Amino acid sequence: MGIIDKTAIAFDEPILYKGLYLYPAMVKDYTMFKQCSEILTLNMTNEKDIHLLGLPYLEYVYRKSQSGDGALMSTMLLCVLSIVFQLETISFYEDEYENIFLNIFKQTTEYDDYIDEYNETYSQYKNCIEADGNSNIARVLEVKLLDLKQKMFNLYTINSTEFDELRHIICEQNDINEELIDPAWEQELQEARKKVASLNHSTQGLEFRDLLIALSYDLKKTPDELSNMSISTFDRYVDIMLRRESFSIGKAAEAAGAKFKKPIPHWLNHYKPKGKYDDVLTDKADSFIEEIDD
Repeated sequence: MGIIDKTAIAFDEPILYKGLYLYPAMVKDYTMFKQCSEILTLNMTNEKDIHLLGLPYLEYVYRKSQSGDGALMSTMLLCVLSIVFQLETISFYEDEYENIFLNIFKQTTEYDDYIDEYNETYSQYKNCIEADGNSNIARVLEVKLLDLKQKMFNLYTINSTEFDELRHIICEQNDINEELIDPAWEQELQEARKKVASLNHSTQGLEFRDLLIALSYDLKKTPDELSNMSISTFDRYVDIMLRRESFSIGKAAEAAGAKFKKPIPHWLNHYKPKGKYDDVLTDKADSFIEEIDD
């Protein structure tokens, strides 16, 4: 694809990729997208199964999902893709050479003309299969269903190489940090996350709804008015809101005579996308209180 359209990203516009539009994930899908988008930044160097080492990313997710410990991985990826493509009919496909692809089906302009006929034919096919799966009528109906599908949907296929490019675009478009973490350190962070999750819920910081209400109040909008804001813009708004508040408090304290070890950073500065484990890491420098000179 080449250079990613930064203007489209800045204005939350869709990006055209292989004939399909990639949309930024919206606030209405915040929780689901945040939970599933980690599937885009797996550290495959930490893999213990020698049969999975060295596989292309897309094939790795597919093969790993067939094992017990990674059973949800393919579901997570398809969930992310359905959000960014705004399409529900996406599936994995393995050819006779064991190559893994993504099949993406998009409705044609003729979809509504054939949907009733398809449903009626499918009902006949299902009844026929239940009565006799080897009948000639069943095979005729199967061919008809395939023909109708081709009229109702355009098929787009993504191979493993194209998926690597697609994954990068999705991360760029949605402010997902692609930086890989040292496997040993990542294991410690995973353990820390489990401990945090086991703590009382009230100690786990702000929930999405808290942030949504706070930003709605700050922007003088109702929460439903923010549902179609992109998640990346939402996160940036929240970040600016909190930094602006901290800046104002710090400046007020400074005006009242407080001394700081370093100049108070202005609230308007470069936004750094959050990392995968930022929920278990803290940065004391974010608080102006830590910078007060004793």
